[in-house]
Amino acid sequence: MFNSRHKAAVRGQRVRAVIACEFCRQKKLKCSNDRPTCQQCQARGRDCTYVETLKLPRPSKARISRLEEENRRLKDSLAKFEQQLRSQRVDEAPETQQPMVSVSLSHQLVSGSTPESCDGSRRRKESVAPHNLNNPPLDSQPASQVDTVAQSHGPTSAVTDEITSNLGMMARGLPHHVEEPEALRNALFANSARLSQLEKIHFSAGQYDFDGVEPQVAMRLLLLFWDRQLDVGAVVYRPVFMRDMACNGPYFSKLLLNAIYFTASKSCCHEEVFDDRSDALTAGRIFRRRIMELIGGHITTSEIPTVQALLLLSHALFNWCDEKSLSWLYSGMAFNMITDLGIHASHSADPRVGRLTPEDIEARQRVFWGAYTIDKFLSLYQGRCIRLRDADTSLPLRFLDEYEEYETLHASSSYASANGISDPPAHNISILKGYCSLSIIMSGILDTLYAERSTTKEPSILLDASSSLYHQLQSWLKAVPPILATPLLQMPSRTASPHILSLRALYHTLEILLHRPFVSDGHLRGVSLSAASVAFNTCVSAAVSIDHILCCYGRAFSMRLAPYIISYATYVSATIHARVAAQSAPGSQAHASLRRCISTLREHQESSLGPKKALEVIQNLIKRIRIDIDDNYTTASPSNATPEDSATIPETCGVYRDSDRRNTDSSAGPSQICTPNEGSIMPPETLEYDMDCIFESFNIPHRSVIQSLHNSPPQDDADKIWEASMLDTMHVSFPLDPLYGLENIPSLL
Repeated sequence: MFNSRHKAAVRGQRVRAVIACEFCRQKKLKCSNDRPTCQQCQARGRDCTYVETLKLPRPSKARISRLEEENRRLKDSLAKFEQQLRSQRVDEAPETQQPMVSVSLSHQLVSGSTPESCDGSRRRKESVAPHNLNNPPLDSQPASQVDTVAQSHGPTSAVTDEITSNLGMMARGLPHHVEEPEALRNALFANSARLSQLEKIHFSAGQYDFDGVEPQVAMRLLLLFWDRQLDVGAVVYRPVFMRDMACNGPYFSKLLLNAIYFTASKSCCHEEVFDDRSDALTAGRIFRRRIMELIGGHITTSEIPTVQALLLLSHALFNWCDEKSLSWLYSGMAFNMITDLGIHASHSADPRVGRLTPEDIEARQRVFWGAYTIDKFLSLYQGRCIRLRDADTSLPLRFLDEYEEYETLHASSSYASANGISDPPAHNISILKGYCSLSIIMSGILDTLYAERSTTKEPSILLDASSSLYHQLQSWLKAVPPILATPLLQMPSRTASPHILSLRALYHTLEILLHRPFVSDGHLRGVSLSAASVAFNTCVSAAVSIDHILCCYGRAFSMRLAPYIISYATYVSATIHARVAAQSAPGSQAHASLRRCISTLREHQESSLGPKKALEVIQNLIKRIRIDIDDNYTTASPSNATPEDSATIPETCGVYRDSDRRNTDSSAGPSQICTPNEGSIMPPETLEYDMDCIFESFNIPHRSVIQSLHNSPPQDDADKIWEASMLDTMHVSFPLDPLYGLENIPSLL
């Protein structure tokens, strides 16, 4: 029988040597395989050597089975060893510890309930000086040169080892074992209920460290913060913070405590929080001074309390103090620490994060998604790029501890509700999920229509993308719990929740953000006149809905204490009311809505510097398009509203009913922007406006900016490129009433 080599030779095919000599192998030459010397070595006068390789037999099925069985036995032994270690740690714990009930085989809640159960050595040493003493600055030495944080590095990093990197890459996209959420949910709920009761015990026993603040004032500020935490992203997980506050545990720091004081003091009336009781803007300055003393010792190491403190500071400095640059820098540090700690990565998918308890997982979930919403709001307000993106996280939008869902919101004390308004259910978890999911949609809107390169895309592509985003908005409204989707006209004022009203205001604000560019931006409105008309009508419908929200909010709660999203929604709706009022007769509903917006922004300024620029822009817009709104007009505030007024919705909050406007049957195609949804107050038929006048109102140059450039051109303009004729076309970059980057205008004036 011929072998394969002989068969190939008979067919005239090339026969390759099975084993080449060492010289031919190294030089990659064709070896004749002659023994003792091949032709190549003989021609070169070299010694010809052959290295025989032992051909290993293929493993049999029996051998593979034996190896698999051995691997299984080793894994079982390792699992038993780990279980013995965990049991030994629990047995060696002091008797004062009270371990939590086991949630699953792989996770345990071992958080103690007494101060002795916390390891105070894990926290850096912090100053115990009270706020009212003039002490020298704290020790500026770093707390430790050893970074004990479980840092996270991506698979391409040179910092991490090769095995960890490979494990991270293999884990991507693979299904991971997930513990039964119902068991975790029940255990976390029971844990939060128990720790909530322990708060009273710890306070009565004097175990809380208030950092020198009088206990009654400190607890009042803490309660205010817990009621209003949804306004600042809900980044602090209350059960572990209050537990560790009694024992200086890992989820507590004095920096975070003072950041909470500072955030809550803007809604507090205690004289102790003011530098000057006659000036509401001085509230919380005593805590800010303490923060400046502490912050230097915390920013050298990434820790969850430091991340939370920086996020709270960032939001408060922008909202209350109008310090945009410092707010942006603090938030950037917080986002970098989130990445450093690996909070953005799923604990089951990322082996670098390590084994976490359910409490740790829940706390990290709150931190990341709270930071995610803050990032979107700051990017929107300041007109800057998003820093936490969907593609960079694997965390699911899920919160397992639902204890806060069933608590009562103390609206009467936290939001200064009017008489006759009962404290509503909190629904904190549902509202938090609503904010997070809307922030995801907001991220898509900003990337699609407001990013730097969005103007280079084809208008038809942007129109299709906007239609898809609007369908996502509508799907969001249909998917939220019924309590959050109640039509505005059916929402009872006596049980209205400020959080729900703020969430709905954000929804309608996103409607305007999504549709107004197809009316205001020349390169987009040219894609279709009918699409521009439908887009503007959708904006009008959303603006009327926001106006209704302002009516409900103003009659039930104090506008002075409203969150910044109410200010921004008021500003966004005012940009639409102004265009409608310009085409309406004096005394129309559009004029009334515009007056209400101005009154709301003025009231916000009594305790906050944030809405200052928004009010200036609206007043300038009214002046430029020549609207007479009777500036002496003032709307009713909660201080003079009666219970009877609060129980009803005024007729003025209904749909625009101007005689000079008529209904039409125009509509857009299926690929164009959708008509107003069923949750809006505007009826389904489209109203006709003079779109040419609407377009012209968005083309008005920003004279204040251009005039400043005329008067003071750049000093380094050696080449004289700033010609006066060029400045006339620059108003396109400086819109009269921008939605994205409103706060950038002051730097140009």
